[in-house]
Amino acid sequence: MEAWSLLGVALYRNGLYAEAVTHLAKASAAHHDDFADEAILAMAYYHTSEGERSREALWRARALAEKAEPYQKELMSNVLREAEAWS
Repeated sequence: MEAWSLLGVALYRNGLYAEAVTHLAKASAAHHDDFADEAILAMAYYHTSEGERSREALWRARALAEKAEPYQKELMSNVLREAEAWS
């Protein structure tokens, strides 16, 4: 995870959803293959009433989870459940 990701997650967890979207979208654009960026971005979009963008980010997160190594899938499934609950 890089600085945009870390800041985005911290903002999301503190309820600053619009700011989280800004930073997580930058992180997503910088490296398109980060599952966590996409899953948390989906949740942040949901909280900013951007349903279509939320669903798109969730779709990207699901696609990345399908390609993951088996040892990563359990963690990813937990994060996906949280994202799906919000999206």
